Amino acid sequence: MAYFSQRCKETMMRVFAYVGLLTVLIGTGCGERDAQNDSPVRDAGVLRVLRPATAVAGLPRGEDPEVREAALISNFAKDHDLKLKWVRVSPDELADALMEGEGDVAISCRLEWVDTGAKVLFSRPVFRPLKSEPGTTAVDVEENDPKTVWVVPQSSGKLLKNLNAFLVKEHPGVMPESRAGDLAEMKERGYIRVLTRNNPACYFIHRGELMGFEYELIKQYADQQGLDVVMIVPPRWADLKQWMVEGRGDVVAACITISKERKKSKELQFCHPYGKVQEIVVTRKSDTKLKSLSDLAGRTVHVWKLSHYWASMEKLQKESGIDFELKAVPGTMETREILHRVESGEFDLTMADSGFLDIEINSGRKLRSGLMFRTPYNYGWVVRKNNPGLKASMDQFLEQKVGTSNYNYLYSKYFSQGSTVREFQDEVRSLKKAVISPYDDLIRVSAEKYNFHWCLIASQMYQESHFDPKAKSWAGARGLMQLMPATAGELGLSERTILDPAKNIDAGVKYLGQQRKRVPDEVDAFNRLCFGLAAYNGGYGHLIDARDLAEKLGRNPDLWVENVDHAYTLLSTPEYADKAKYGYCRSEEITGYVRKIIARYISYKSDIERLAQTAE
Repeated sequence: MAYFSQRCKETMMRVFAYVGLLTVLIGTGCGERDAQNDSPVRDAGVLRVLRPATAVAGLPRGEDPEVREAALISNFAKDHDLKLKWVRVSPDELADALMEGEGDVAISCRLEWVDTGAKVLFSRPVFRPLKSEPGTTAVDVEENDPKTVWVVPQSSGKLLKNLNAFLVKEHPGVMPESRAGDLAEMKERGYIRVLTRNNPACYFIHRGELMGFEYELIKQYADQQGLDVVMIVPPRWADLKQWMVEGRGDVVAACITISKERKKSKELQFCHPYGKVQEIVVTRKSDTKLKSLSDLAGRTVHVWKLSHYWASMEKLQKESGIDFELKAVPGTMETREILHRVESGEFDLTMADSGFLDIEINSGRKLRSGLMFRTPYNYGWVVRKNNPGLKASMDQFLEQKVGTSNYNYLYSKYFSQGSTVREFQDEVRSLKKAVISPYDDLIRVSAEKYNFHWCLIASQMYQESHFDPKAKSWAGARGLMQLMPATAGELGLSERTILDPAKNIDAGVKYLGQQRKRVPDEVDAFNRLCFGLAAYNGGYGHLIDARDLAEKLGRNPDLWVENVDHAYTLLSTPEYADKAKYGYCRSEEITGYVRKIIARYISYKSDIERLAQTAE
């Protein structure tokens, strides 16, 4: 849950200066005259909801309060025939934005910030309603330990009254874990629960934002239906089916291949197919021996016994008569972990979908396709057979979506080889003159402003965009410093200004400074810089996970080389990613990013100093 920052708290620290005001602020006693005369919202037909624009606080893996709160305010808007407009502002500007009329209501607020002259009103608690009617004493508030509240300007008594009435009616408490209702029930509660996996194909965090092919596709469907998305990651792959049967999710969206065996399920069914992948026998990049089926003789193929891969390889074994060993791996081991073990040489061969293999190769894994089976498979979302409304709407969505330019772009963004890694030449060339880029003057200004050496920023800019001011990454980052749209917005840039070289550079250097500043003071300057760069590229959350893991492994969490960078490499494996707060991490990209920038920075700085001495 996102909360007001310290500055915001100070703005609101005088609301309850007198206990007597409590009735006015959290109850229905706002005064009959106010309730009748003011308008519920400033702009007729539109409810502007202020929401903190903060980075994801860990990989959401279940039904968290923030998602439920967003669904509640969405339902309130629907009940009152209001169009919902989200207004995202940085946490320290939330109170000011409300007071200055930028929104009608602020959500994700804490009632215990008592004491101020700010002219605001608090709703009753959102998730833990008071035992009695909205209160007459501060003791009622204290004893009931209310958590989240909504805040409106003091002039919005009528809106507050409507909000409180809605919360009384909804009385949101602990939601049952198991629910098997159809689409109508989901629309009533305001969100859809999606069972998935935390991996580079389905769902993960990158640069502080939620991403993944399945996440983006299901979100498009949910947006079309007016639903929020709740991503739920069960502990094991095998749990997906069981959790669906038990009603702990509404749909499985996890790149599930449609097979004859899976279609025999009595409880579950596939929606309209999408994607087209082929089964591939995978080996190490250095393995040149696997060229034909006969080359499987004497080899060992490692796959999960309950997967369709096992069935395919077993069928091949019987029909071809080729003498190879089919070895079962533990049921808790997922495809990407098996692939990593093939790369390391621990496993000989395995089988994977072409889509998963492409992603691993894109991320730098030294793997290759050995043999490709001719019969292609499709992916499919999985729903319960007693949810005909959900299936019909998903079938319609996928039938209309698959094959469009939007769908093709989304698919290639994650699965096409070369699409997810922006690589420039790694070699560091000596400078022949004291000019690194056309933007050196702008770089110098911002670097000095935020206390960086300008050659470091030039090196980072080369790595990010190759000095192309119109560059756009696979993830949607823009401009010379490759800022994500949400981050750019928090730094004051708009869609119109994000590509402006001076503004993009200044915002990027400011953001790097913010990441470096978040690193504890006891870390020395060089390692703070490495940590800052890692956070810039992959998000600060993954840095937290990597430092925590380094310490658990007995390594130094304050040193980058062979300590925290080593921990990063482990966060791309299920063994460690599944236990990490921020989940799967694009490890090779992050560690390579830091290494290349530092090496190029040292070279740039040395050349600039050498050329300066020569000029003298």
